Amino acid sequence: VLGYAEIGRTLLADPETRLEGNPYRRWIEEYGGADFQRLARESSDHLDRLARARLTEARFPEVARTFAQATRLEAQFWQMGLTLAP
Repeated sequence: VLGYAEIGRTLLADPETRLEGNPYRRWIEEYGGADFQRLARESSDHLDRLARARLTEARFPEVARTFAQATRLEAQFWQMGLTLAP
């Protein structure tokens, strides 16, 4: 959620982004729009609350490893589409 919100907000605010005729216009407007931005803020706030309540210094390495693995898997997912594209 947070990454897509950041990308959408950045693209929507960038004067170089051409929406007219852009095949990704709906994507940019959806993820850069107010509703998704609100969802991203709420998600970020929720993660902050969870971290304050449950993330200890001792648990941080485990959480960091899980995050790194999830990030690698997502990158591989997107790379698979690029690799298999004609």
